[in-house]
Amino acid sequence: MARTGSVDDIELLRETAELNPTVGVDEGLSPHVRFLSSSSRLVHKRSTRVESVDDPTLPAVFLLHPAKRDDPLLARFSRVPFLDQAATTLTGRVWLANETLNSGHFLEVEAADDALIETVVTDLGLGDRPAVVFDPRIDGGEVRFYSRGLGALDIVAVYLLSQAGAIALKQARDVIDVVHGNFLVTPQQQISGDSTWQRASEHWASNKAEAIVQSQLRVGLKMQFPLCTVEHERPVRAGRFDLAVAYCDPITNAWTYYGVLELKVLRSRGFSGGHYGDQDNSEAIRKGIGQAAAYRDDVHANWAFLCCFDMRIAEDLSELCFDGHRELATERDVELGRWRLYNSSDALRDAEYS
Repeated sequence: MARTGSVDDIELLRETAELNPTVGVDEGLSPHVRFLSSSSRLVHKRSTRVESVDDPTLPAVFLLHPAKRDDPLLARFSRVPFLDQAATTLTGRVWLANETLNSGHFLEVEAADDALIETVVTDLGLGDRPAVVFDPRIDGGEVRFYSRGLGALDIVAVYLLSQAGAIALKQARDVIDVVHGNFLVTPQQQISGDSTWQRASEHWASNKAEAIVQSQLRVGLKMQFPLCTVEHERPVRAGRFDLAVAYCDPITNAWTYYGVLELKVLRSRGFSGGHYGDQDNSEAIRKGIGQAAAYRDDVHANWAFLCCFDMRIAEDLSELCFDGHRELATERDVELGRWRLYNSSDALRDAEYS
């Protein structure tokens, strides 16, 4: 199941999304996602420090295992209270930490590969703990995320730190395509208890629909780009943007915003059955273009993307919903995208084979 930058690893992505049963409305990311991000950013930050050239060329293992003070395992470990400062050698050690890695406990392990795995799985008995392995021997450094621990080596996502760089709009679109096709396209694909549909059989959209889409995309983007920050609902001068992909330089602490995503849900019926007409949806698109452009300009991002999730009854194979808006989108340099949400698997099959 290994993939490089593996948003395509659907089971891993689904597992991280389902860790929180209220993913559609919860402001926080799951511990797994935060752990992957914190670990990746920590080793990246360490690599920018001059003294890191003397670090052992051995892997570092981070285990999602917040240690309690009375844990007898800690007798073998040493504590680093400010781990997130990256002032401490990371490699050649097994680390116990929570998802933020603000602090941690380490055990010196001068071993690699099978011997290292044996230490974690057999000696420490922590083979079921979510693990991030940083291997400095790979060109540029490699981060491997084992969501089910080192006892399940085949379930892994692989990220190369050397690939860190500006995130293009197409890369974000590719993530949306994966999340949409596997988590949003029909009610059956969505996580139980967090549906975009209030009453799918009657095309009633949930009043949480946009929040659920936002949360799923945030998980997908964060899993694909663990060195980046995926901000959501941040107030700026022109309002409050839905999502933005950004990067904070570990040396200068300067922020670079790669792109802003504005989300809109197009619907025929509201959560209580109220009617939404073409003019309502057209106005949402027009407003969304203006918002995306303004938010991009506020944070000086490279691109702006209006992402429409279409829950309307009628099919729109030619994207007629964007007619009358394309000139404005071009003028404001806003990319337009639309993803169809079907109210049943039958409707999806009918559309694909009609």
